[in-house]
Amino acid sequence: MTRAAFRTLFSSLALIAMAGSSRAQIAPAIVRAVGSANELCALAAPQVNVGGASNVGSVAGSTVSIADLSDDQTLSTKATDFDVRFAALCNFDHRVTVSSDRGGLWLQGGSAPPTGFADAVPYQVAFTWADGSQALQADAASEGEVDAALDVNRPAFGDIVLHVHVDQGATNAGSGAPLVAGTYEDILRVTLGAQ
Repeated sequence: MTRAAFRTLFSSLALIAMAGSSRAQIAPAIVRAVGSANELCALAAPQVNVGGASNVGSVAGSTVSIADLSDDQTLSTKATDFDVRFAALCNFDHRVTVSSDRGGLWLQGGSAPPTGFADAVPYQVAFTWADGSQALQADAASEGEVDAALDVNRPAFGDIVLHVHVDQGATNAGSGAPLVAGTYEDILRVTLGAQ
C-alpha cells in the first residue's frame, strides 16, 4: 500500500469512527411550576395596654372606658392616655388609615350646650407602623369623620401602635370649659389596604 493510499484509508477510518461515536441528543423534558401570592393585609383584634395608661377605667373587648372624663373640681376634661396595639401584616405596598367617626368625643343625644359649657372633647392619636409615624387630630371643631393615613412602600408585619391622648381641660368650648353631664363617645377605625 502506498503512502497516499494509507493516508486516505486512515482518514476514512477516522471519519467512520467519529460518526459512530456521536449519538443523537434528545432535548430534556421541562416542567415549569408557576404560582402567585394574592395581595393580602391582615389585622388582628386590638389589644389595649393599660400598663402606663392614665385615667382608664375599664377595657371590655375593644371598648375603652375612661375612668373620669371630667375633673371633679373644674368639671372640665381630665387628661387621659392609653395605647392600643394591633398585630398586622401586609404583603404589598399599602396604606394604614386611622379614622375617627365623629372627630372627637361628643356628647350622646344632647342638644346645643348652654353658653360657656362644652359638649365635645378633642383628642390626638399618634400611630406608628413599619418604621413610619403619623398623627390624627380629632379636634372636635365640628362633628364628622376625620382621618390620617400613612403610606408604606413595601410589605410589612408587626404591630400598629396607637397612642391616644386627651389634654387636661381640652373642650370644644375653649380650654377649661365645663362639660355638660352625659356620655361622650367616638369610634376609632384602623384600616390596612391599597394606597
